[in-house]
Amino acid sequence: MIILDSRDAITKTLERAVAARAPQVPLLAAAATGRLVFATIPGPEDRWPRILDRDTRPTVVVLGADAGEDTDPMPTVWTCLGRLRRWVAFTITHAAGGEPDHYRFALAMAESFRRVVMVECTPRTAAAWADAIGFPPERSFLFWPIGGVHPVREGAAH
Repeated sequence: MIILDSRDAITKTLERAVAARAPQVPLLAAAATGRLVFATIPGPEDRWPRILDRDTRPTVVVLGADAGEDTDPMPTVWTCLGRLRRWVAFTITHAAGGEPDHYRFALAMAESFRRVVMVECTPRTAAAWADAIGFPPERSFLFWPIGGVHPVREGAAH
């Protein structure tokens, strides 16, 4: 688990993301200005960061780090699933290739709902994640790849 909570860590991570043209730049830039808490839980063995339970600032937790292959684990094997369900107010199932607008959307939802989890997965596990979290449509969103292929090809529209 990684929580970007020091100005130095956020700045260095943002600089690397900008250089790499990473789609997560909008979230990192918001974290760098103090507008947002940004955390990642990259693997199913990682525990929920309890520090987030007490933080009242808008927060986005990015769960998973799929590589666009159908090898991402099912939600049932994630150690943090129970705590995630108790904590989250809005969930984004992200089964498409990353684009900056997807992460701007996560930021906007954090400003409205305060506690957002963005599950990075593939189309193979997207429905299982939606079922595991069990949110109604007004508190969840799905980014699905054009043609069902992950990642989204360059220039594809959503």
